[in-house]
Amino acid sequence: PALVEQMFAGKKLPIYEVREQAVPGRHGDIPIRLYYPTGQDERPLLAFFHGGGWVYGNFQTHDRTCRRISNDANMVVLAVRYRLAPFYKFPTALEDCYDALSWVVDHASELNINAESVSVSGDSAGGNLAASVCLMARQQKSLPIERQILLYPVLSGELEQPSVEANAE
Repeated sequence: PALVEQMFAGKKLPIYEVREQAVPGRHGDIPIRLYYPTGQDERPLLAFFHGGGWVYGNFQTHDRTCRRISNDANMVVLAVRYRLAPFYKFPTALEDCYDALSWVVDHASELNINAESVSVSGDSAGGNLAASVCLMARQQKSLPIERQILLYPVLSGELEQPSVEANAE
């Protein structure tokens, strides 16, 4: 698995700072990684939830993506190592993402993050988690999320879409 992760991630891109820590969540501590493009105060935040079908993926598989987004968008990027299926059932991964983002927003001032400029993103299953975090925030009237950026998100269990059929082989 380490070789696959290295091949998937590619060469590390330089970045100002990467911080790792664990934050509390309803299912226990959640490992997070914060990518800082500069040492400036009050950067906007983008929570990026990795894809992998809810069963694969971690900090290493999406490190290059998070570094590139942080540098190119000049934002702090939050990566969450949410609990994976099949060992953890739904909605554990979603609740990990929501709880980690909530904690970071609550501690924005000490993390040099602008809590008024929060976005969420993710690829594939991570896109599903990003959209679902937005729905939870709306339902609970919490988290000031400004935008969501979904990369080929899984938004339906329906597999009979024209694009699925056209690209099946």
